[in-house]
Amino acid sequence: VKKKAIREGALEDLVSGRTRIDGFNGEWEEKSFKDLGDILTGLTYSPDNIRPSGKLVIRSSNVQDDRLSFEDNVFVDRTCVISEDIKKGDIILCVRNGSASLIGKSAYANSDLDATFGAFMSNFRCKNHDSSGFVYYFTKSVMFKKFVKQILGATINQITKTDLKRVTLKIPVD
Repeated sequence: VKKKAIREGALEDLVSGRTRIDGFNGEWEEKSFKDLGDILTGLTYSPDNIRPSGKLVIRSSNVQDDRLSFEDNVFVDRTCVISEDIKKGDIILCVRNGSASLIGKSAYANSDLDATFGAFMSNFRCKNHDSSGFVYYFTKSVMFKKFVKQILGATINQITKTDLKRVTLKIPVD
């Protein structure tokens, strides 16, 4: 618990700009998710589309301990897939769920995957691949969690694509 608190404090200092990365003394500018990348919508599929093998669909249960887990997999017929595959640097976010506490949980794709993501998920793809790690760590911050908490409605546990486009953060200028 103590290590987690220290990590979260260091993360807050980094994404807020209070702590600087060695060798970087430049300016930071405020950017929105809309400016930084694209928010991709997940695949809607029916039980009839589920197969023993096929295209892997990443769901909230595949995001465990801040990383992608492949313990609880669902596959669909490849012919029903219209959403994009997951690419290295993508940030997979849970955007709808019966449990409000799961909204905003995220994982970083360390490699290209022969997988897509389900309708209760979104995929944030940075325009500048070099920014994706920074944006991912921002999704772990208290600032992002506060934003999610403010957005969540009383009846529907979700953050929309429009909501995500409004998220702002300070990011180092290239």
